[in-house]
Amino acid sequence: MQNNKRTKVLFIGDKWVNGIKKYGSSEWEGGMLSSLESTGLADISIFHLDEYYDSNGQKGDGAVLQK
Repeated sequence: MQNNKRTKVLFIGDKWVNGIKKYGSSEWEGGMLSSLESTGLADISIFHLDEYYDSNGQKGDGAVLQK
């Protein structure tokens, strides 16, 4: 019998290089994240600490625990 439940993965990291928006997107998403997504083996969620701080003016520690 095949298990249809996929692994759930939460990536926590910076959206931007060194957490600075003007430097552009960080590279970890393009390599590691894209590779895992392409397999279709997992349900992937992403939490960007720097983007959360940029939007909310506070650290995302509590918000990431909620997620």
